[in-house]
Amino acid sequence: MISSENIAKGSTTHRDGLWARTVSLLASGWLIVSAFAWDPSGPARTNAGMVGYLVFVASMVATLVDAVRVVNTLLGAWLVVSTFLFPAAGVMRINTALLGLAVVVMSLVSTREGVLRLPLLHRANG
Repeated sequence: MISSENIAKGSTTHRDGLWARTVSLLASGWLIVSAFAWDPSGPARTNAGMVGYLVFVASMVATLVDAVRVVNTLLGAWLVVSTFLFPAAGVMRINTALLGLAVVVMSLVSTREGVLRLPLLHRANG
């Protein structure tokens, strides 16, 4: 938690992973916008828009239910794989792969503890 005492001491670290959910929300928004900005039509655009929306919803739910992070792990992995399956412009392909990787990495950050932890192992360890 950030307080005036922590700021005075120079310590502004976050002990929760809500920052990772925020990054995922921003990535999902950019994924949706970029789908319409770079690819005029086709399956790559539809995929990016739909997965961007699903990442947004899963990120919102993961702020309350930590185990839902696994959904974003799978969606991010799908984004990376889909760059090889759907034809798209070079910029769109790179953008989608990098956003997919970012979503995967952010999904590995526990909402409660703010540390890297596999989504399904969080519940088993308490």
